[in-house]
Order: sequence, then structure tokens, then C-alpha cells
Amino acid sequence: MIFQFKVQLKHMSPPVWRRLQVDSMTTFHDMHEVLQTAFEWEDSHLHSFSVKRRDGKTIDNVEIGPTMNENYLFSLVNYDESKEILANWFVKEKDRIVYTYDFGDNWEHEIVLEKILSKVPGEYYPNCVKAMQLTPEEDSGWMGYEEQIEEVNWRALTEEVNRVLSPLTTVVTDEHSDSFDWKELFAQAKELNAMKPWNSLDDNQIFVVTDPVSGENLFCSVLGGGGEEFGMAVYIGDEGLQTLRDTLAGTKSAMELFFHQRSLLLSFVDRDGLESLDYDLIKKHNLTFRGKKQWIQFRSFVPGSYPWLMDEEEARLLSIVIEQAIVICKHMKQGLNIPVFGSGDDAVFIARVPKGNGKTIGWEDKLIQIPVNHKKIAESKLVISELDVKRAQKQERLNAVIEFDVFHLDMPVQVEKDERPFFPMMAVAMNHKTGEALFQEIFESSFAVENVQKGFIQFIEKCGFRPREVWVTSQVASSLAPLLKELKVASMEVTQLQHIEQLKRFLSEMKG
Repeated sequence: MIFQFKVQLKHMSPPVWRRLQVDSMTTFHDMHEVLQTAFEWEDSHLHSFSVKRRDGKTIDNVEIGPTMNENYLFSLVNYDESKEILANWFVKEKDRIVYTYDFGDNWEHEIVLEKILSKVPGEYYPNCVKAMQLTPEEDSGWMGYEEQIEEVNWRALTEEVNRVLSPLTTVVTDEHSDSFDWKELFAQAKELNAMKPWNSLDDNQIFVVTDPVSGENLFCSVLGGGGEEFGMAVYIGDEGLQTLRDTLAGTKSAMELFFHQRSLLLSFVDRDGLESLDYDLIKKHNLTFRGKKQWIQFRSFVPGSYPWLMDEEEARLLSIVIEQAIVICKHMKQGLNIPVFGSGDDAVFIARVPKGNGKTIGWEDKLIQIPVNHKKIAESKLVISELDVKRAQKQERLNAVIEFDVFHLDMPVQVEKDERPFFPMMAVAMNHKTGEALFQEIFESSFAVENVQKGFIQFIEKCGFRPREVWVTSQVASSLAPLLKELKVASMEVTQLQHIEQLKRFLSEMKG
């Protein structure tokens, strides 16, 4: 059976209370853990349960608590909380027990049995049904009604309660070992958030921080001018700069940018914007945040991979960037102007550049200019076997035009637990005239010349012919060019493949 309790913190105005649903076989020790989580206490003081009403009758001088704890040697505890279950003491509706936490401040929680319910299949217990106000210790403002319920339920689903009531174990990956000071990184991020750099910088006012170790340029964009997403994106090296150009130019779809970018992202989000891996990292370092857009989230973007927690090297880069971003903000108050990143041939940036040698590194502001690379994508080499080519050459050549593409599927795959998931690739061939799907194949690895050429060879082998002409996008065209030359197949480079784009939209809708 399930007990529904209303638990109210006594002598408080406005009222502070929670409506909780708990398994009737829960021990009082476990109930203590539930209450600590529901009311966001730190479990750093003594506690006990005082029975006031049982089976509809008033009860006095009955205490339930941790009898084996040396701190309770002189207490009046009558029953061991680790052995007593709720069902032995809550018999009828309106039965009541007072839970006291911190015998100095005497925070008294009145626990009243409201209803006795049947278990709902698939429902998780304990469960917070309703919540009102935060506990006084957390004096940081009032939360909205729905947010309070979500806050309590979310905490109840974390390791604090799961450790007691279920075998679920959450794991922080080895990427976050003790050799890097993650707590300091959180502190830096919190300081940057407090400065609200988005009030002074737009996302197209890009500044550069040069890594003193590798000499690589890190291109930094402050987010928040639009009032929705707050934080900072850091684009790494030449690869990252191209992603930044594409992002600001708006010439590529959001998914194309998502699959190909190399960047780091610091975000300030609401609590419900966190994933379990974020909360694991926060709890591992005994941190807590409160309020709108105050929770800190770190993400690493690698082409072809799912956004994931940063490794220590990436965290080192972000730490350097945040430190210098704070300096940039201070210099802006003194008159420093950050140029807008335009679409001209050359890009001019204000950069924070390391100076000096040895262990002591200083920094200085410097104006740097980075030219746009106008070179066309170089034609790839033939990387598949000569035998595969010869077999394809023997296939009949038909007067057909096809669309061919290789692209990421928005369906992340995780091979091993705690390993960064990746996005598989799909090779697709479609009849350009009719839109008929002729071939599709999924690859586990990321975009590569070999995959493009193998995919086209497999299409020919499966369909049993060579097309007269194939329509492709620019990136696929460069990878496929040497193979098409050997097969005597013409190509047409286009910006968009009509039928394949329809297929992508269909796959996206199916996923949704």
C-alpha cells in the first residue's frame, strides 16, 4: 500500500509543506532520508520522530529514532528507526507523527496520514504530489508552484533517496578525476554569470583567447542578448572558426551545424535544463545553486558525436577562457571595444594573448587579423580497393539520374555505458525523377571519404547498374569525384537534394 502524507513545517508563515506518497513498508530511517530530500535539509543535525496519534488514538512519550548513534545516548528514543516501518504506526487516516530536525532550532514537521492508496503500476515512490514554499534555511526567494513540485520530485529521483530506496547507481565518468580542479571552474563560471556579460556583448562580438599551451586560438561568443540562452560558446581552432562563420551567416541548417561543430559550451540554465550527468558532477563537488538561469552546465561538441561532458583538457581550455573573459568585461568598462564579426574577407578580433616565458604567464590585449580561407574543398583520393572499382565498372550503365548523399542520423548510439554517444551515418540513393528510394546503408563511424566511396559502391552492387549522372552536395562531391571518374559517371553539384531532404524531414518526424 501507499501512504499519502501532508508534511508541514510548523510555526511558519506562509506555510511550508509537502504532500508525499511513500510505500507503507518504508522504515522510519528511510522516511528520514525522504524528508531530508523533500525539505532540502543537509542532514547535519540530530533528529527523531514523536508519535502523537496512532490508530485514531492519542499517544504520548513514544519516540522513534537512531538508537545506535552515540549522539543519542541520553535521548528518550523508545524504538529503533531502522527497524520500525510506517505501517506499524500509521494505521488510520489522520494518524499523526512529528518529525523534529536539529534539536537546537527544533524544526518540527507534522506528518499527517491523508489517504491510504493502492500502488500505481510504473509509478516511482516516494513521490511529491504537491509542494509549497522552500525551507527557511534556503532563504533565496519564492518559487512558482509547479517549479516547487518539480524541484522536490527531481531531488527525490537523485542519488540521495535512490541510495536508500533503490539500487540505482549514477556514475560520473573517469573524465572528471581529481587531477583537475572542477570546483574552481564552477567558481569561475559563477563569477562570470554574476557579471552578466550579455548586457554588454552581443553574440556576434567575438573575442579570442590564445591557449598558452598549444597556441591555438579560441573564438568566444557571449550568449544572452536575446534573453533566452545565457552563457558562452567557445569555438576551437580553425575548425571551430568555420563553424562560427556558418552559425552567424545562417547558411547551414541547425542540424548541419550541430553535427559538424567543434566547440565548448558554458550554459546558465534553470534546474530542469540539467541532465543527470550534470547533476552528478555538481553533487560530486558538493555544490548547489538556486534560482532562474543559475545552474551551471558544461558541454563538449565534437563532429559526429553527441554533446557530452567535457574532459579535463577541454575544462582547462574553458577555465582559461572564462578567466580572460572576466578581464575582457572589466576592460570594456574602461572603454575597450569588441569588433563585430562580419562577413568580410578578413576578420579582426580583440585577443587575449599570453606573454612571458616559464611558469609565470602574463596576458595582454592584442588586435589580430585572420583571413577567410576561400580555397575550394580539395578533391579526395580513391581510397577503396581496385577490385571493388572493377566490379562496379562491369555493371550496366543506365540512363538514370540519382541523388546520393551521406549524412548523420539524429539518433545517437551509445556502445558502452558512460562513453560519449555518436551519431551514425546513413548513405542514401534516390531516383531524382520519381523520388524512389533505391538504396540505404548505415555506418557506425563518422563522415569519411572511405564511407562515401564505399556507400556508392554498395549502391551499385545492390541495384545492379551505374547511373548516367549523380546529384550530390559539395562535401560529398569532393569525396566521390575520383570514384565517379573511374566509373565514367557524371556529377552535378547542388546546394540541396530535393528528395533526400524530404527523407530527412520524414526521419526527423518519425523520431519526434
